[in-house]
Amino acid sequence: MLHKPCGTRVRNQRICPVCKVVLEQTDLVRGFEVTKGEYVQVTDEELNSLKAEGDSAIALEQFIPLETVDPLFFESSYYLAPDKGAAKPYQLLAETMKKTGRAALAQMIFHDKESLVLLRPFKRGLLLHFLYFKNEIRDFSQIGKGEGEKVSSDEIDLAKNLMEQMTSAEFKPSTTKTNTASARMR
Repeated sequence: MLHKPCGTRVRNQRICPVCKVVLEQTDLVRGFEVTKGEYVQVTDEELNSLKAEGDSAIALEQFIPLETVDPLFFESSYYLAPDKGAAKPYQLLAETMKKTGRAALAQMIFHDKESLVLLRPFKRGLLLHFLYFKNEIRDFSQIGKGEGEKVSSDEIDLAKNLMEQMTSAEFKPSTTKTNTASARMR
């Protein structure tokens, strides 16, 4: 960045608002706000000690009926392949979960962060879904849903007719076009 009138390069300085002094990099420490205006200093060593020890293990914790998992919790999905020498246990898990209609909740370390994941059977293999933790999802009751609006039976019939015209027997993402007319809610 330059000063417009004279063309001189501008310096970014860190200044303590209490001491009114310009700070050097060596004068700075990391900190986290614990309450409004109150901070705790944290060293790099302390931050590094908090990092989860990572390996490629996925710790299965429980099996649940797949239909009980709300898709709202799904963050991202990945194909899961077996490690070298683990093809048979992988297939045993995939086939058993498919036959029982179960999915597996598990914990794993990914990018130095503990993550909640769901494993589910998919086409003779397994999918891994990263899940949001419950506290990462906003409560739906906090969202306005137009509760005060009245909808007539004629409007519902019209919407049902439109929906029937736009209905397909199954989900086929390859046939969905983004340039076709679409209904939008505003």
